[in-house]
Amino acid sequence: METDGYGSNNGLPPVVQKRIFFGRDVGSADRKLLPTYQLKSRTYLGPTAMDAEMAFLMANQALAAPGKLVYDPFVGTGSILIAAAHFGAMTMGADIDIRIVRDGRGPNCNVWSNFKQYGLPMPLGLLRADNNLPPWRHGLKELVNHGVPETLMKAVLDGCNEFFNLPMEEKMEFATKDIWKPIRFGTGVDTKVEKFFFWRDFIKVFAHPEFHFLSKPQGFSEAAQEYCKRCREVSMELLKGISESLGFEETYIEKAMNLKSGFQLFAANLYPPCPQPELAMGIPAHTDHGLLTLLIENGIGGLQIQHNGKWFHVNPLPNSFLVNTADHLEILSNGRYKSIMHRAVVNNQSTRISIAIPNGPSLDTMVSPASELVDNESRPAAYIPMKYKDYIDLQRDGKPCLERVRLPVA
Repeated sequence: METDGYGSNNGLPPVVQKRIFFGRDVGSADRKLLPTYQLKSRTYLGPTAMDAEMAFLMANQALAAPGKLVYDPFVGTGSILIAAAHFGAMTMGADIDIRIVRDGRGPNCNVWSNFKQYGLPMPLGLLRADNNLPPWRHGLKELVNHGVPETLMKAVLDGCNEFFNLPMEEKMEFATKDIWKPIRFGTGVDTKVEKFFFWRDFIKVFAHPEFHFLSKPQGFSEAAQEYCKRCREVSMELLKGISESLGFEETYIEKAMNLKSGFQLFAANLYPPCPQPELAMGIPAHTDHGLLTLLIENGIGGLQIQHNGKWFHVNPLPNSFLVNTADHLEILSNGRYKSIMHRAVVNNQSTRISIAIPNGPSLDTMVSPASELVDNESRPAAYIPMKYKDYIDLQRDGKPCLERVRLPVA
């Protein structure tokens, strides 16, 4: 707007014409941040580390803010996540190079030390992932830097080994076919199923909402209880990110599935050397009930996942979690997340031990596709509602459960 200002010069044209502009302040720059976050003073850098100014521009474009989750699929040394964390967002990242996300240049020079340097909240997790495959949608994901101590993971694996080495009569005290017994042991070669024998021993224990466990070996129960607690915490953080990826608030799955009373199982498997591995199977192809399963093993491979009709070996890194999306995450997301088909094969040389921790809803929760993810015309509900306990009961006859609740496509 221009003003004539004639009243200020005895009715004559003004000496200096005034211009007044109106607008709304939608944002302002804070360049004082850049010296603080400049790369030359950062603890851990890689050859392609993103400049601080560019990282802050990208975080701004992403509207990083408290309550938001920022996921960087090519995290590198964490420049974008550092900028997002500065603005208060939760962060999570992945990289195909495990040396970057796990090791760095040592315990005090890695992605995590960059966050410590600036006093920023740590990422929810860092994954090793090949982003040619969409995160979570196909296959297991490998989680490192998860916060569960290596010593604790080793303690529960050692405890399992000691249990399986107990005299058979002591283990057989827990032998039962009742899947609702809080402690259940199984052993030996089962009858033929699709021409394969099952070659494993197992122990399954209810860990939550009430913790049951074995009295032998000494100290095993205490280590397992702490381990299960840590696994629930890791799962809860991952489910917060998954909630937001579906367009919900971070606590949506926690509340909808009543996870404070969620059912958690401690399932340990022993696969001894098999004289004829081509005639046996550790566990046949199946998907897991629940939301997420966290799995570790003793360094001996045997897990396979199915993708596009083919089976692939999984060779996890030491002290990492394999994170498996399970049936009830597929149901709740109305098929946006897929439950992973997997199996365990055996070998004739080495004993394999694995520990799977399925984390699910409360047993009384009725699980169905989230109403916000259902559109009767474009995306109808793909699964029938069913109480979680009733779903687990379906496993008694050994048939695939997920297909029995899946609705036919019109």
